[in-house]
Amino acid sequence: MKFNVNTTFIPLILLAFCAFASAEMAPLPSEETTQPIEKITLGSTVAKPAKNNDSWQQSTQLMKQQVSAAILAFEVTSRKDWAFDVSRYEDEEGDITRSEERFQPNKDVTKQWTLLKLNGEAPSVKQAKKFQKNKAEQLTKKSSGSINIKLRDMVSINTLSFVFEDEVKAIADFNVHLERLGEKASKQLTGQLNYNKQGQFIENIVITNTAPFSPVFSAKITEFEMDIRFQKITQAILPLKNSLTMKGRFAVFTQIDETSTDTYSNYRFQPLENTVTKKQNSE
Repeated sequence: MKFNVNTTFIPLILLAFCAFASAEMAPLPSEETTQPIEKITLGSTVAKPAKNNDSWQQSTQLMKQQVSAAILAFEVTSRKDWAFDVSRYEDEEGDITRSEERFQPNKDVTKQWTLLKLNGEAPSVKQAKKFQKNKAEQLTKKSSGSINIKLRDMVSINTLSFVFEDEVKAIADFNVHLERLGEKASKQLTGQLNYNKQGQFIENIVITNTAPFSPVFSAKITEFEMDIRFQKITQAILPLKNSLTMKGRFAVFTQIDETSTDTYSNYRFQPLENTVTKKQNSE
């Protein structure tokens, strides 16, 4: 998720909250989908419905196993092989920015991203070039080891607690504990996930604060909500929509009031030539 704010004032750990779900993020080393994807459609793959006795309410072990498998399914999806469009909205203290962007796999990072629209209008040549340059710099920084948070680090499997279940979905709460935030701040955050039984994947995760918290000295976050939504396309688990709302203060005079939403669409499976060759040689 793109989160353009002044990092002098916003704690870096809060920026990292958004990084793990971004389709722009480079996948983990040696990530591959478990099976080759030959034909892509924009509908979720429907697996066999869960049996009546497959109940999270009756089996904590089953809940942990299925959530762990769902997290792994997200991690092994090689997002670098997918083209997609993303619509972004950001409101930073009343300064609103909208953009429509397109990502296409390319070995040349300067050619991966295209700015389609900026605030409802076609970008100028200067704006388009600046956009591509900034994106290339962001990708280079990520590949050199910038901060990001993995989904398995965010969702504490051992703290999952049953909330609700029916024939199509199951809901569980979990504790959010991140070392960079510290134990005191982490205690003011809580998470909830919605599991799709038929597709066997996590449809969305919501993390909110239960009380004000201070991730770093002089920063106080009074409102925090992050809603991350996923979709399943054949075997791939891909971002659908990321939303973040955050309010508070840094030091005395700096107000934090941020809202951002990224919506992903028009996914196309377009692996680079060397990726296809590697898969074919392994079969």
